[in-house]
Amino acid sequence: MLKPWSQAYHDLEWLIRSPFLLDACHPHFRDYVLDAEWAHEMQIRSEPLLRSLGEDPTPLEYWLTRQAIHRLGHYFEHLMGFWLHHLPDIQDLQQRLPIREAGRTLGELDVLYRDQRRQTVFHLELAVKYYLQIAGGRAVPEDFVGPHAIDRLSLKIHRLLHHQLPLAHVPAAWDARLPAWRQHTLVSRAFVKGGLFFPLADWMRDAHTKRLALPPGCQTPQGWWMRASDCIPAALDRLEGDRWLVLPRLRWLSHFQGPLPGDMLMSASQFCSEPSVSALSRAILVVGCRPQESRWTEVTRGFIVPDQWPHTDAQA
Repeated sequence: MLKPWSQAYHDLEWLIRSPFLLDACHPHFRDYVLDAEWAHEMQIRSEPLLRSLGEDPTPLEYWLTRQAIHRLGHYFEHLMGFWLHHLPDIQDLQQRLPIREAGRTLGELDVLYRDQRRQTVFHLELAVKYYLQIAGGRAVPEDFVGPHAIDRLSLKIHRLLHHQLPLAHVPAAWDARLPAWRQHTLVSRAFVKGGLFFPLADWMRDAHTKRLALPPGCQTPQGWWMRASDCIPAALDRLEGDRWLVLPRLRWLSHFQGPLPGDMLMSASQFCSEPSVSALSRAILVVGCRPQESRWTEVTRGFIVPDQWPHTDAQA
């Protein structure tokens, strides 16, 4: 018998277990992003928590209902807060800690905590990001653009490496830390999750052979994208989904699953004729699903973007 479905539980599991968008093995990111060793250790430490929540996700769901969450980034931050708050040997957790100097706010530290087991203070900068390789683009960060075209992978990497991570090491940040922390090593790292999306033709040709052209030091190819005028039943039929659904932004993290029957799920022809798709004004994330064990289960995902994207940011 299937356990009751909890979106929050599966999103937390995704946050803990999914691969990072930026790979610490690449020389460019080695001293800036969390590595596989950190991830593996934290996953092991998380097993009791995940087992407990798998049986009863109520504590997590209650934690989230206490927050006013309207943006995906904030949802990601609150999941992270719950996770670290409930792990053993994690102490003095602080989030969104403002750093001020001479009356001026320099920025915020997303996460600061002391890991008693490692005798280390960790400063983490969080991000959940999705980037689409522009048509005909190169395997470079400049050619991976966000659903909002004002965002680019190259800009995010530059901001992380040259502003957000160094912020924990300015004198004002040391003043903001708890006095007891100063005897510990301070480690600043990026915690970036999400996925990369490729033009549909490239995805269909190269995804299964793992030949997609990834930017240096990046990983997690996740899906495809197409323009609204190209969203016709024949295009969707090339993919694996039997039914289609537009995912609300707060459900972008873990793979979609839903009980049968799926009232919001549409055939390819129904989906393409929907006004929200055919007259698209902003990028949407869609999933194709198939039935599995009395649930609809995601088998493919991709973005549909306005025809003008990325040359005008109509979705901003």
